[in-house]
Amino acid sequence: MSPKLTLEDIQILAESREGKCLSDHYINSQTHMTFQCKNGHIWKATPAMVRFGRWCRKCSGHEKKTLQDMQKVAKKHGGECLSSSYKNNKTKLLWKCKHGHNFEADASLIFTRDKKGRFCPKCSTRKRGIERRHTIEEMQQLAYNRGGKCLSTSYTDSHTKLTWQCTDGHIWKAKPNQILSGRHWCPHRTPNLTEERVRFTLEALTGLSFRSNREIIAPYELDRYNEYLNAGFEYNGIQHCKIDGFFIKNENELMQRIQHNTQKEQLCKQKGIKLLIIPTHDISDKTNDEQLIQYITNMLLTKNIPIKQNIHSIDSRKLYTTYMSSLYKLNEIAKMYGGQCTASEYKGSKAKIEFVCAKGHHFMKRPYEVKQGQWCKSCYLESRNDDSHMNTKQIKSLHDLHKIAETYNGKCISSKYKNSKTKVEFVCAKGHHFMKRPYEVMEGQWCRQCYLELIRTTPQSYAKQQKELDMLDKIAQTHNGRCISKEYKNRNTKVEFVCSAEHHFMKRPYEVMRGQWCKECYLNKRKRH
Repeated sequence: MSPKLTLEDIQILAESREGKCLSDHYINSQTHMTFQCKNGHIWKATPAMVRFGRWCRKCSGHEKKTLQDMQKVAKKHGGECLSSSYKNNKTKLLWKCKHGHNFEADASLIFTRDKKGRFCPKCSTRKRGIERRHTIEEMQQLAYNRGGKCLSTSYTDSHTKLTWQCTDGHIWKAKPNQILSGRHWCPHRTPNLTEERVRFTLEALTGLSFRSNREIIAPYELDRYNEYLNAGFEYNGIQHCKIDGFFIKNENELMQRIQHNTQKEQLCKQKGIKLLIIPTHDISDKTNDEQLIQYITNMLLTKNIPIKQNIHSIDSRKLYTTYMSSLYKLNEIAKMYGGQCTASEYKGSKAKIEFVCAKGHHFMKRPYEVKQGQWCKSCYLESRNDDSHMNTKQIKSLHDLHKIAETYNGKCISSKYKNSKTKVEFVCAKGHHFMKRPYEVMEGQWCRQCYLELIRTTPQSYAKQQKELDMLDKIAQTHNGRCISKEYKNRNTKVEFVCSAEHHFMKRPYEVMRGQWCKECYLNKRKRH
């Protein structure tokens, strides 16, 4: 249950809108109270609606309209309102524009068009077509900015589909206005593009990673959180503000969602967490990356969150070419072996794609296999003795497995052999015990622990280790501490740090990147308070 709101909470809310709450008592979020805006307009509204974002209807232009208002807005555009009576903003009226076009529209639509400088639908369509006409060159540049290509050779209009290709080689058709909106790109990417853009920008500006967190305000989850900054962000999609028929199906579910959000905000406030709430309607018009970067920068400055990166040096194209590209990540792994990924399209972790090793051998591997440490089979066979070149059909007994294991100076220690797909136990030359399927051993797989130790000794890996250790030391310096480990394995293997109080402790790199630090200092601080 969320803490019940008080009259003081409502008064503070009204003051944040530069207005006042004139009621002298609070019953619940659904009982009307009296408010006054900075322009002196007075009205009644429920606390829930005010909390949700509603405010003075007169100031926002939503007050009850009259026939005179209809005639006034028509005259503003050189036209006329031909109807003789006005009922409400949903009842259609008859209009005539300065070019003699007669049309029907309700008042709500007319005032929406008026805000955009439009009136007659026929005139607006013609004008919009002239003003917004793009070229195929602009579409090609747009695709390049996303790390992809526009494969079409001609442009008709914003509603005629063009052919696009992303950095992972996926090809699809989409309307230019969908791509221009900034909310759509490759349909083969399941994550929310807008949320990914926000996260990329936030991490680029702060120089720190933000990860989802279920602990800091348990039982609720923060979309993204960094412990060092004690800051998080919530990306509120359309389901947070209206009934969408999918996530939110009725008014009751919407109110539950609003209460849920309120509880999260209050818990963050209690813990001193700097919470950035990013509503989808606030960034729906931020169609280019420069606008989004400026928007996030302003939010960080408002919350006094330090900005490490110059906003003009952020390369938004990296969001698509590296941050979200599966082929890029596979190519980085291939470089560790002195090879490369030559595939032009990524079809999923289980669909084979092409690689080239350092010796020029072309081979096909599934992405998840490469991530697990498998590589060029030809190189493996070349490094083996001739008598070990048997295929899986020739493996008929434990004797065959013993023979293969001996080529690695290891042993097969299982007592039974069933078939080539049933795991058996091996021991490598260094004494590591592991389970492998016979066909995997025949394909060149062996002790994974030895493999991980091997790749950590390559020049490329050593340089990467030093880079990671330098980064961890820089983070430690922000706590007036230092990283004293000489070896970096991965984000999940603990390294040693020393805090400003000279406490030695072990932490996983990902924990430090999320802002965690010396536990002993933390406990001492709690005791003092």
